[in-house]
Amino acid sequence: MINCIFNEIDIEINNYLYRENLYASLYRQKQKKPKAVILYFHGGGLLFGNRNDLPQTHIKKLCENNYAIISFDYRLAPEFKIPDILSDVISSINWYLDNRHDIFNSDIPYCLWGRSAGAYLCLLAGKEKYVENPFGILSYYGYGLLENFWATEPNPYYNKLPKLDHNSVSNMLSEKDKSADTRYSLYVYARQSGNWLSLIYDEPIKYLLLKYSLRGLDDPNKYPPLFLTHGFYDSDVPVDESKSLNRLIPNSELFLVSSDIHDFDRIEKSSSTNELLEKSINFLDKLLD
Repeated sequence: MINCIFNEIDIEINNYLYRENLYASLYRQKQKKPKAVILYFHGGGLLFGNRNDLPQTHIKKLCENNYAIISFDYRLAPEFKIPDILSDVISSINWYLDNRHDIFNSDIPYCLWGRSAGAYLCLLAGKEKYVENPFGILSYYGYGLLENFWATEPNPYYNKLPKLDHNSVSNMLSEKDKSADTRYSLYVYARQSGNWLSLIYDEPIKYLLLKYSLRGLDDPNKYPPLFLTHGFYDSDVPVDESKSLNRLIPNSELFLVSSDIHDFDRIEKSSSTNELLEKSINFLDKLLD
């Protein structure tokens, strides 16, 4: 157990092994029973990232409003593909449901929260059935429909970066233990070339759209309440992904920000980040009332 002071908020951090070689970190306000637990999944295009990517501002704001956060790692592509990665997310949810009484001495309700690729995983996980379903989902600049070919075409933003040649990428793919820099470079290559989906999924794309998107959702009225946010000029994932999800899911709320930065909330002191966190908390509070 680790104790940290986040601007006078005493936050306790505990780490857990929830699946072989996969860890979770719990953040909670010390000696306070949370009103709900947020299960968090990081971004990184399924190719990079880890559970420690949450800005301190987010942790502090949610914990001081009496939410606990459990941030999970999951296996990454290209070594593992979407079916394996999603199984980690579903396992983490079931791990929480199996262990919450031991951790909190109470069956505290939970919601899902993801940023970018983590939001995609939460959106997919929201279609599944659990002993107790999440009371809501927070999707920060995520995607659930993969519309309009953006995922399969070269991305103009990433093509402004130095080009990665085929030999460099082949060497990266052959590395057994990939560094964080290597993993990010693979994502840059994937978006420069339009080959991203081939690195995260083995079968034809039509099956990915059928099995691993929200297209053809059986009954949108039964989908968990959904909060969506997106930068209006997002240079990585088009804002239309969140707009379309807002139209698809009846019980959803959309907050747009005038920004071209994909993960705009990484700018912790911006008014947009503060407003986003306030709206997220208000959304969750209303669901719990």
